[in-house]
Amino acid sequence: NGSGMAAVVESARLITSQTCMQDHSIFFSVFDFEEVPADDVQPDEPCDVGACGSTEFVKSILSMYRQVVTSDVSTWGGVIVLSAVLNYNNTEMSQKMINETVFKETPGLEEAYEHVKADNYRGNFMTVVYRADGDSALHDAFTKKWSASADTQGRVESLIMPHKNITSIIDHQSGPFWAVYKYIIMHDVYSFWKLMEDIPAILVADTGYLRGRKKPYHLCGPNDNMELTEERLQFLKKTTDVSTAVIRDKAGTREQCRDPTAEAPANFKDGLELYGEMTMGPSDRSSYTFLISSFASTGIVHATLSNTTWSKEFAGRYDGDTHLLLLRPKAMFGTLDTLFCGMTGNLEELSDGVLYSGRLSGQCGISGATSEYITFVLYSQQDAIGGGPSLALPVILSLAAGIFVTAMTAWCIARRRNADQALRMPILSKAT
Repeated sequence: NGSGMAAVVESARLITSQTCMQDHSIFFSVFDFEEVPADDVQPDEPCDVGACGSTEFVKSILSMYRQVVTSDVSTWGGVIVLSAVLNYNNTEMSQKMINETVFKETPGLEEAYEHVKADNYRGNFMTVVYRADGDSALHDAFTKKWSASADTQGRVESLIMPHKNITSIIDHQSGPFWAVYKYIIMHDVYSFWKLMEDIPAILVADTGYLRGRKKPYHLCGPNDNMELTEERLQFLKKTTDVSTAVIRDKAGTREQCRDPTAEAPANFKDGLELYGEMTMGPSDRSSYTFLISSFASTGIVHATLSNTTWSKEFAGRYDGDTHLLLLRPKAMFGTLDTLFCGMTGNLEELSDGVLYSGRLSGQCGISGATSEYITFVLYSQQDAIGGGPSLALPVILSLAAGIFVTAMTAWCIARRRNADQALRMPILSKAT
C-alpha cells in the first residue's frame, strides 16, 4: 500500500508545481486502518471492520464539506482510490484468482477473467474497479489516458460492479457472488460507495498479494519486501502520471497561463507587510496586519493575518491571469476551517505600494459567527491605518476592485458553465 501513498504524494507535487491554476478544488488524502483485521480481533482493536480511516473521513469531513457547498455529489469530478499500484509481474502463472470457480462466472468479471486466462495468468495489468451506474465517466477517463500514454507497459482490466448499491448487497450477503465482490472492493472505495452512493469513485489496484506474493499484507514482515525492479517502478510511474492527468482534466486545469511572478506587483515578495481593516458589520471594524511569508515562482503564497490578539496562517495561489490572490487557512489538527474558509481578493500595484482588497467568507473563526462574510482592505503603507489621508485612495480603489472581482468571477463561472456544466464541484484523490 505504500506504493499508493507514493503515487498520491507525487501527484500532489506535480499538480502544485505547475503555475496554471484549476477551476475546482482537489483533495489529496491518505487513510490508515484500511485492512480488515485478522480473525483474532482484540477488544481494544482500533478498527475491527476495515476501511476505518476513510470511513471517518467521509463521515466527519466530506459530509460536512458537502453541506457547505450544497451540491449534488454526482456532479463532482470523482474519487480515485489508489491501493497497491507497484507490482508488475510478467511471469506466467504469477497472477492468482480469488475463488476462481466462482470468479469466472461472476457478473461484471467474466471478460477480465478470460483475458487473464488467455495470457497464461501473467500479472502484467492494472485493475480499475467501477460501478456501471455512476462511475462510468470517471472509469472511461482513466482508461482513455492509460491507452493514450506513450508508455505501453501493462494494460487495464476493468472489473465492473453491476449494481450501484453493491455495498448493500455485500452487507446483506445477497446472491451467490457477494463474497467475490466483497474481496475486490473491501478497500477505501467501499467507504465512499457506502456512505455517499452517488459520488463517482473508482479503485485502481494491482490485485495485491494475489500477484506473486506469498503472504497477505498483514502477515508481511521486513524480510518480505518486494524487489523494486525497473519494470515495477515504471508501472508505478505510469499509474501516477495517468491519475494526475485525469485529476487535472476533471479539475479544469488551464494548459497555458501568465507567469504569476511577472504579473504580480513588483513589491509583492517575501517579507512584504500590508496593513488595514476588516469590516465585520456597519460599526465593527478591526485593524489587521498581513505578512507575506513566501511567494514562489509557481504562484504559491504563504501568509499570516494577525492583530494584537489573534493570528492565522494562510496558504494559496496567486493567479497571474485574473490577478486574484486566493487563500485558505493552513490545515491544523482538529480544525476544519481550511475546508470551509476562503480569503479572496484582487492584488493591485499602486504608485506607492501594494493593495489587497476582497473578502473572507465561510467559517473562518474570526468574528465568531457561524457563517462569515468579512470585507478587507490591506495596504503596504502603514500610515493607512486609522483612516488617514493615505487610506482614501486604497478605499476607493478597493471598491473598484470589488466590482472587478465580482464581474470577473461571474464571467469565469459563465464561461466554465458553458464549457462543462458537469464539473463545477471538487475533485478528490487519495491513496491508501
